[in-house]
Amino acid sequence: MVRVFESRRNKGAIVSLLVAVLAAGSVWLGHWVWHRDDLVVPVQRTLEDVIVTWRCPGGHRFEAHGKAEAIPCPTCRQPAQIVITYRCMEHGPQEVTVMFDPASGKPTNVQYAPGGWVEVTDSIPCPSCGRRMHPQARTPFDGQVPSANRKAGGDSADLPS
Repeated sequence: MVRVFESRRNKGAIVSLLVAVLAAGSVWLGHWVWHRDDLVVPVQRTLEDVIVTWRCPGGHRFEAHGKAEAIPCPTCRQPAQIVITYRCMEHGPQEVTVMFDPASGKPTNVQYAPGGWVEVTDSIPCPSCGRRMHPQARTPFDGQVPSANRKAGGDSADLPS
C-alpha cells in the first residue's frame, strides 16, 4: 500500500514538472513572437514637426515650423534661415545658422557669423576649437511637448499644464 501512494506522488510530481515546463515554454514563445526588436520603429519628429527660430539677413527673428528650405521673413520678405544655439563644452553657447538637406532633414551647411557657409559632415563643429557641439535646449520642456500644443512665438508659460 505504501508503494501505491509513492507512485501517485511521483506521477503528480512528473505532471507538475511537465505543466511548469509547458508554461515556461509558452511564455518564452509568446515573448519571442510578439516582442521582436526588429519590428519596433521608434517615433521620430521631422523638421516640419518642430517650431524653430528663424533669422533673415536684415536681423529680424521669428518662430515658425521648420523647413529645409529658406522661408520669407514676415517683416522684410528676405529669405530667412533656421538659427539654433549650440553649446561647445569649452567655449559655451554659439548661435549657428543652419541649412538642412530636404531629402534627409539633416544639417548640410552652417554659418557662424555673416559670411560664408561651412559644410557639415558628421556633426556641428565649434568655430574656435573644432570640437563637436550639441544643441542647447530652449526650455526645460523641449522634446517632451508635441509641437501641435506649442504656439509660434510662445514661451513655456503657453504650454499646457
